Amino acid sequence: MKGEHRSSGNRSFPECSKENWSPAQIHGSDFFHLRRTGFELALHSFYANASKGVLLFLALVTLLATGCFPKSAGVRLSHFESQAPAVGEPAPGIHLTDLAGRPFELEEMVGHQPIVLQLGSHSCPVYRYRRHWMSDLMEDYGDRVTFLLVYTIEAHPAGASSPYADREWRTWINRVSGIKIDQPDRYGARHRQAEISKAALGLTQRMLVDTMDNAVWQAYGAASSPAFVIDTEGKIAAQQVWIDPEGIRQVLDELLSEPDSSNTSLKEAKESSVPVRDAGP
Repeated sequence: MKGEHRSSGNRSFPECSKENWSPAQIHGSDFFHLRRTGFELALHSFYANASKGVLLFLALVTLLATGCFPKSAGVRLSHFESQAPAVGEPAPGIHLTDLAGRPFELEEMVGHQPIVLQLGSHSCPVYRYRRHWMSDLMEDYGDRVTFLLVYTIEAHPAGASSPYADREWRTWINRVSGIKIDQPDRYGARHRQAEISKAALGLTQRMLVDTMDNAVWQAYGAASSPAFVIDTEGKIAAQQVWIDPEGIRQVLDELLSEPDSSNTSLKEAKESSVPVRDAGP
């Protein structure tokens, strides 16, 4: 039903929210990705500011030793529940251009493979640090699923108000890691930031750039780092206010294993609300 919050997956991922630290148990590839992300962050901070880098490195070592990681990401974006397309509804049209200058029409992609649609910007920590899990997902499903990323309005620009606050809101993790990104005032600047982000993070999915009226960002809920799974009928099979690669994996397994069945089970089964607290997206 429209307005009902849905999120797939049965576990939340650790994220970089200062106000959200709590004990969490980390296993296998999760620990590997957290360790890799932690050392990336420490190195980035070291080059940006040596003293901050050393302090952050020591803090990360302590976190790894104690097993304390944030269990949920971001604030509750109340508008998302009523604004984003709900499970079972048709996916809003997307008419954009990719980084190579090629036009993209979502309608032309529907019917071939399930589509994983991610939206985000480089100033959002969730967008940056959840990429390792997305990379694993693309490696496992890349030949059967289309992966798309729409680069949107910056979530936490420097020197300008965040679209999620009436003030500048860079987040603590952006400050300590030296992430300082302006809010583009023209399409060419946003396109360039998307190119830089793709190269810096090693992203491999096809990247589209939202228009300056933020049409796609608005149509898909105006969230900082959401994700959607679109089935071969062009309907929303999963909706996530915060991208959850493991939840996406579960939905893809169902879609790919039961291609001729209805999506009713996807609307009802294995969907649970991810707890969120007041922290930075």
